Amino acid sequence: MVAYSFKDYFCDPIVRREKRQTVRAYGKRRHAGPGDQVQLYTRMRRPDCAKIIPDVLCKGRDQVHFDLRRPTKMRLTIEGKDVELWTPAFHDFARADGFGLQNGYLPAWCRDVDRFARWIPPEQRTTCGSAFVRFWLATHGALFFEGCLIKWEDV
Repeated sequence: MVAYSFKDYFCDPIVRREKRQTVRAYGKRRHAGPGDQVQLYTRMRRPDCAKIIPDVLCKGRDQVHFDLRRPTKMRLTIEGKDVELWTPAFHDFARADGFGLQNGYLPAWCRDVDRFARWIPPEQRTTCGSAFVRFWLATHGALFFEGCLIKWEDV
């Protein structure tokens, strides 16, 4: 069994089953693979740790790469297939990763990371994809990333 921890603002999308995937770096511990049970928590390793939903089942693990080094040439690759940024497929990816709009607006935390807006084309600044890019740059600061995309479904 594998457990993952999420920031508080991902709890509601997980509970509503809007977020059904997570992007994780390769590290010392193994990641969930197809058929593994997965536990989803918030605030792990803290006294107020909480399980978000009952255990879920991993339905897939794909290799993922982000290349955000050049704002005009940003790229997302999943299992060797390029997903062009700012296309419907990219926005679908961002939405499935918990970056949906809230009542047609970006989540409130996006205003705190507006310093990354220059990386985003003006016509895309209020999209799910822009929320994902802002979060990624603010949280990880990584302009290039290799890891895995873990997808899950209810048991």
